Amino acid sequence: MKIVPDAAGGLAYLHEVSQPRVIHRDFKASNTLLESNFKAKVADVSLAKQAPEGRTNYLPTRVMETFGLVLPSSVTSNMLL
Repeated sequence: MKIVPDAAGGLAYLHEVSQPRVIHRDFKASNTLLESNFKAKVADVSLAKQAPEGRTNYLPTRVMETFGLVLPSSVTSNMLL
């Protein structure tokens, strides 16, 4: 199975390739769907935000949802990596 590489590829596409670029903001296992062949798809973009032009490595934003899975530094600085 290649669930993790598929999901990472989906996030990389949203962050780096799609126009406009998108930051998911709530990625977790329950927001990953599996096809019958176990190909992973990133889902639930209800909290997603368009990445500002020129930003390549972080997004100044309010941290959303699932605090147990977020880097503590992201919560205190309001910067998502």
